[in-house]
Amino acid sequence: MAQASTQICRLCNENNGVYYCYECKNVLCTICRERHDRVSTSSGHTITNTSTIDLADFMIDIDIQTLVNVPAEPSITQVQSFEKMLYKEIIEYMESKVDHSLCQTSDDHQKRIDEHNKENESLRVNIQRCKDHQNRIEMILRENEGFKEEFQRCTEEMEEKDDEHMNAKWTLDCQDRYGLFTTFDSFSFC
Repeated sequence: MAQASTQICRLCNENNGVYYCYECKNVLCTICRERHDRVSTSSGHTITNTSTIDLADFMIDIDIQTLVNVPAEPSITQVQSFEKMLYKEIIEYMESKVDHSLCQTSDDHQKRIDEHNKENESLRVNIQRCKDHQNRIEMILRENEGFKEEFQRCTEEMEEKDDEHMNAKWTLDCQDRYGLFTTFDSFSFC
């Protein structure tokens, strides 16, 4: 049974639709139908005049496809019981296709974010500990450098004293061998 209902062309959204493409599930005006037929991927589609088809049959498909003009729940006076049952089945089918895992995914993401934040805080604490250790090590190295310098200075002084001691000993040995000083003179020398 044909219904006299006016639909706007789904391609240009300007002119009244005169044709219906079963594959695209779109109402087309005359100009858009010519364009539709020129496209190689849609040239073999089944197209019919909208006056020869029951618009209610394909309006459900169009409404489901675009989710336009779908009432929250049809009123009982407008829809027969079979159509109401079909409507409920369509709504249930559409709801079954909705990805409810997104809610779970967002919870999982939030848990991961919280875990990463805890790990970041732990890393910040560890970094601060490492910086404290580094500062202590640098201070110890500076002290060690001071000790090295003092040790070097003491070593040089000891070498000088050793040289002086060796020179003094050599001088005394020479004096004793060659008898340059008497015993009395050596005591007064010290």
